[in-house]
Amino acid sequence: MKEGFELTLVEPVTILMGENGSGKSTLLEAIVVPAGFATSGGGNWAGGDLSLEAEDAETLAASMLAGWLAYDDS
Repeated sequence: MKEGFELTLVEPVTILMGENGSGKSTLLEAIVVPAGFATSGGGNWAGGDLSLEAEDAETLAASMLAGWLAYDDS
């Protein structure tokens, strides 16, 4: 890590670290496959029809927004 680098996280974050071949991706696949997501990257949905009303889609998008991208416009 670069000397003097500092990162402040305001939300709880889980970080998976480990050597190549230690099972990081396998653990993530074990979580997402039962939920119906493909393991081939790109966020592909491998389950059934996923239809969202506009309001539901906005709520889902907001919940998936990275915490550090959120802003307060007040």
